Amino acid sequence: GGLEAVLGDQIRELTEELLSGQLTPSQEEERIEQTEQALTNLLALERQLEEEAVDLVAHGDYILKHIKAARELPRNIIGEDIWNYVYDFFTKEYVGSEFVQLDADKPLFDVRLSDTAKVHLGRFLDDYNLRGQTALSASYPSTVRCRFLNQVTDRGPGRVETINHHHPLVRFVSDRIAALNFNYYSPVAVTLGSDQMPEVAKGIYVFVVEHWSIHGIRDVERLFAAVSELGRDRPLLREETAEKLITIAARYGRDWMRSDKSVDLSMAALNVEQCQDHAEREYDLFVQRIEAENNDRADVQERALKQHLRRQLEKIDAILVRQAENERVARMWRGRRNAITSRVEQKLIEIEENRLLRHRKREICIGLVCIS
Repeated sequence: GGLEAVLGDQIRELTEELLSGQLTPSQEEERIEQTEQALTNLLALERQLEEEAVDLVAHGDYILKHIKAARELPRNIIGEDIWNYVYDFFTKEYVGSEFVQLDADKPLFDVRLSDTAKVHLGRFLDDYNLRGQTALSASYPSTVRCRFLNQVTDRGPGRVETINHHHPLVRFVSDRIAALNFNYYSPVAVTLGSDQMPEVAKGIYVFVVEHWSIHGIRDVERLFAAVSELGRDRPLLREETAEKLITIAARYGRDWMRSDKSVDLSMAALNVEQCQDHAEREYDLFVQRIEAENNDRADVQERALKQHLRRQLEKIDAILVRQAENERVARMWRGRRNAITSRVEQKLIEIEENRLLRHRKREICIGLVCIS
């Protein structure tokens, strides 16, 4: 909105003070100058916002669409997701680690890590200054009761540790996966009740999930799912439906034993290729869109930086004119002028380098989902 209400309040306050009879003439003059400066600053801010409004809303629709999609699709992390993430890693990489569930309906476990896992976790805690935030690396007690819950808490380790996505154990798993640079996902086959995914017809579906990573002015990470019903020349599911199906299947699906006896695997392989070809095309379009957005962001940042530099130099040059006869003060302001110019130039070089996108994609999972 406009500043009329704000300006009106400033003028009214000034008028009341001037008519109060409690100020001396010099105080009245000083108060008028203060109000004038405040109004000048407000008007300058409004002009700046008007100039930058187009940049601020340029991607507004894009952002709102993503917020809407996040609400409609099950993109939130739940405790079971965190549990699966940790359990899959430790049972494959640290043989001897144990996770004993105390209640089938609650994510409450007695956790005992293997000696090797404790050593590696302890080293990670030291490297990232996280000692004291978990008891899982300690020799005693050998078993720690843990609750896997996506709930941020300030409580440190106690009788029950809450393991959320910020917990050192989860961060350790992510760090190790990145360091080892491996995928421990294998082809999967699960069954899912039709009541859990009513918008998709009963049948057998083939899927491919890829991880897309783009680095530029900002980093973008995305999981993309392509899903096709088993069979020749079957259409692929819509992107949002495919993502929801894979998320629901990952959370609630049950292992489909002997799926290889129920499915024509040669046909499934053809459907996998179909999904991969579709993902390749979508990836190219995704990179093109992010590249356009990246250039827009670079243009906005460059323009803002140059405007900032120009305003700062104008202020400093005005001061240098007033302080021309004071060499000590002038030297200080010339130094500040050079420092500001250097910082902005370095930032402009960094922005220009980030115009060139660095991107890659990798397949992280393929498999079958039987909806019955």
